[in-house]
Amino acid sequence: MAAVRTFQVTLTGSAQPISAALPTGYPPLGRQVVLQNNDAAVMRVGDSTVTASKGYQLASGGAANSALDLGQMENPIDLSTIFVIGTATQKLDVTYVDE
Repeated sequence: MAAVRTFQVTLTGSAQPISAALPTGYPPLGRQVVLQNNDAAVMRVGDSTVTASKGYQLASGGAANSALDLGQMENPIDLSTIFVIGTATQKLDVTYVDE
């Protein structure tokens, strides 16, 4: 049975997969993924090539484009393929529906 999962990623200042912060027991595949910038500075989301100037820009928390909804997918997405970059200690909230 599918379940809604929520966890938080603390950024390191380098590109990192969001799956590195998965709590124990959380499956690494999601059918719907929503990312929310929970901090006061911009961060970027993309694949393993994301940089501080390349990738989807998540504005600071509370701004209109501070969230990214990757939509509901027929096939699950591997959370290890979603990377984020921002200033060290920034927080990214991740909510997803597992398989």
